[in-house]
Amino acid sequence: MSALLALQHVLLTLIVQIVLLPAWWYTGGARKIMVLAVNEIEGIFRNFHIKTLAHYITAPMFGFRDPVSRVISICVRSVHFVLMLLSSCVLSVFWILVLFLWLIFPPVLAYQVWFHFFSVNS
Repeated sequence: MSALLALQHVLLTLIVQIVLLPAWWYTGGARKIMVLAVNEIEGIFRNFHIKTLAHYITAPMFGFRDPVSRVISICVRSVHFVLMLLSSCVLSVFWILVLFLWLIFPPVLAYQVWFHFFSVNS
């Protein structure tokens, strides 16, 4: 008798979890993924020091203040800034794509299940 009650409890809990999964996916789960994406994007820009690179783009490198050294410094720092900014943008697009995929995964999965199980003409 107690095994039957335990099985009933397990099956009822399983059904409730399956029914509540889509609600969690678009509320709590989406919020967690959004916070993760925002924190990762902020961390990328913070760790690559984009603001610092932009601030010191015209400062002379190694203390050399002659005109040729300044031109070389500006060119090197400009290339460095552009490469870091480009990589930061690529990583930001990656995290935005992760968020987008999180949001579209359940409808795509439901469509695939519907299409493959109920639309088969054999």
